[in-house]
Amino acid sequence: MKMELLGKKDIRHILSSVSFFLFLFFFLLSIVCCRAAEFIVYKLKEMGKIDEKDISGIMDEFEQLDYDESGTLTTSDIVLAQTTSQIQR
Repeated sequence: MKMELLGKKDIRHILSSVSFFLFLFFFLLSIVCCRAAEFIVYKLKEMGKIDEKDISGIMDEFEQLDYDESGTLTTSDIVLAQTTSQIQR
């Protein structure tokens, strides 16, 4: 059996035909865990309580506070972000 690489068009077709739930299921299997905050955001989006615009705005705020770009917020991140913000004003 000959294996061929999938092109971008093939991948788009597969992704468009797979439900978000199945995508999430396989994604979670690939990372083996899901934190409570991630699950809560997923459920709020699924229930229609929030949308991409809400998530994008919050993510922008997070990225501004994540001074060292580590993907986590520490006390030093917040202090540095506030100090930088005050200097720029």
